[in-house]
Amino acid sequence: MEKTRVLSLTEGPILSSLIRFTLPILGALFLQAMYGAVDLAVVGHFAEKADVSAVSTGSQIMTTVIEIVSAFAVGTTVLLGQKIGQGRSREGGEIIGASLWLYGIITIALTLCFAFLSKAAAVWMHAPAAALGPTAAYVRICGVGSVVMILYNFIGAVFRGLGDSRTPLITVAIACVFNIAGDLLLVAVFHLGAAGAADYLKAYGIDCLLTCFLFCFIGFFDGMARTRFVMIQGVASAFGVRVPVSYLMSKLQPVSLFHIGLAVPISTLFQMMLVLIYYAWLKRQIHLNPEAFL
Repeated sequence: MEKTRVLSLTEGPILSSLIRFTLPILGALFLQAMYGAVDLAVVGHFAEKADVSAVSTGSQIMTTVIEIVSAFAVGTTVLLGQKIGQGRSREGGEIIGASLWLYGIITIALTLCFAFLSKAAAVWMHAPAAALGPTAAYVRICGVGSVVMILYNFIGAVFRGLGDSRTPLITVAIACVFNIAGDLLLVAVFHLGAAGAADYLKAYGIDCLLTCFLFCFIGFFDGMARTRFVMIQGVASAFGVRVPVSYLMSKLQPVSLFHIGLAVPISTLFQMMLVLIYYAWLKRQIHLNPEAFL
């Protein structure tokens, strides 16, 4: 049973092994991204408009945190996979230990930040006055529980580095079931508040058509150890495009979650432009000096 789960990417046909390895990763990332959508759907059906705004704004903060943590997870997976592929399992164990320390520090820092700065984060995201309290509460609750999210990403990175991408998918699928059940229990039964925004999801759906191409390039650059560029383009798109566009759209009257949500695909288009330019430049450098990339 275990042998069928662990794939070897150093021998045998590359394409079939790569597809079998990456499809569970794609599924796990999709399920993680759906957390906010599920919250919005349930809250939108059973709660008030302020709660819709709160979850819409707060989920953006949590999505950003998840992407940052996932980026660290990619680093652990790549380094661990290299050592396992080279047969240097002892050094692989050292990488796991170092990653555990790193994730521990990140967990403590994020928990403290969310516990004490959730209201400041809601203000910084320009949450409407009526939704300021619910937004801060949503961010605080999700943030204080970030220890579980970080632990999942750490364990998932280790399993993927060992060649097992199915187990992280199974665990996040189970977590999604509990997330849906918890949403329905707390929002529909106990009426604790939450929100749903179909207009926002329409705009976000456009981004889902674009990110599949973007992530292919990001994976390519990660594999070439061009992680610095991946970080730069991600930060530039977030703070140079997504945040300003969201702010400008929030000033248009009447305010529409669809217009605010358009900041996401616009940001992705900007990222695609950057990666295509960098890919063309990198291809030219390889052509001029192939020895430097061996």
